[in-house]
Amino acid sequence: MDPDDPFDMAVFACLVCLFYFASRIGKFTDRNGKKVTVLRLPRTKSAPDGENIYWSAQNGLTDPEAALDRHLELNQPPEDGHLFAYKYKNGHQPLTKTAFVKHLAALARKAGLDPLQGHGIHISATLEYLLRDVPFKVMKAMRRWQSDAFTLYLRKHTLILAPYIQAEAPHVYDEFVRITMPPVVR
Repeated sequence: MDPDDPFDMAVFACLVCLFYFASRIGKFTDRNGKKVTVLRLPRTKSAPDGENIYWSAQNGLTDPEAALDRHLELNQPPEDGHLFAYKYKNGHQPLTKTAFVKHLAALARKAGLDPLQGHGIHISATLEYLLRDVPFKVMKAMRRWQSDAFTLYLRKHTLILAPYIQAEAPHVYDEFVRITMPPVVR
């Protein structure tokens, strides 16, 4: 991605914020114009009255705070506009989910990788936090999972997550198996 290209920077900032928020693409629709580490989303599909989402600064290229700051500096989205709006022609264009996903897919193919499918960012963020020893209960709260949704989600993606957890964080693996495998299998 080109850090001087308005569209690339909007996509990158959105991507790393989504990743470290462990959030969904469709949740980013507005901002209040402040430099933030907490974003207030006025409404989402699962929280019609709005919700706050959080992140912590990260070391390296994927720091969401640095990416968001660069995006805001480069694109200067309107105060009453979309958070990830980017300069386009003589104005601003909101970053749509379709444009975001298509651009990431094109970049993945250009790098010789398969594009992420479905909840790929969500899954990757979950794996990253689990490998950083974030407890499962914290992940459940971060992802705003209710009841058994967390267990069902992890169970659905066990084939993706398990090999990485086993290799990178074996001390987490036993708890992962305990949570994701039905009692009959354990």
